[in-house]
Amino acid sequence: LGRSFHQARAICRLQESGSIPLSSHLMEDLGIWQLLLQVPDEALREYCSGQIAPLLSYDREHGTALARVLKEYLSQDGSVAKTAEHFYIHRNTVTYQLHKAEEILCVNLSSLKVRSELLAAFCAQELLSGGKK
Repeated sequence: LGRSFHQARAICRLQESGSIPLSSHLMEDLGIWQLLLQVPDEALREYCSGQIAPLLSYDREHGTALARVLKEYLSQDGSVAKTAEHFYIHRNTVTYQLHKAEEILCVNLSSLKVRSELLAAFCAQELLSGGKK
C-alpha cells in the first residue's frame, strides 16, 4: 500500500510538471515512467550518477546549461532545429553545446543506445527531484 501511494504521488507530480499527460490514469499508459516508478530511489540515483553526473557537475562549475540543452534535444527526438527553436538560439550554438556534452560524457550522440540511456537518466533525475524539470 505504501509503495502504491508513493507511486501515485509521483505520478501526480509528473502530471503537474507536464512530463506525462493528465489523461494518463493507467500504469500501462505511462511508458518509461511505468518502469522507473518500480525502481528504488537509490538505484535511480546510482544510474543518474553513472550517466549524467559529470555533465551536471560541469554545468554547476562553469555556469552552463549543457544538461538542459541535451535533455531538450533528447526530448525533441534528436532535432537540433527544434531544440534551437525551444531555447531561441542558433542551431550552431546547439550543435556546439551538444558536442561539448558528448566530450564531457565521453559518448557519441549518434548512437540510439546512448541517447536512450541518457533520456532514461534524465527521466530518473526528474522523478527523484519530485517532477521538477
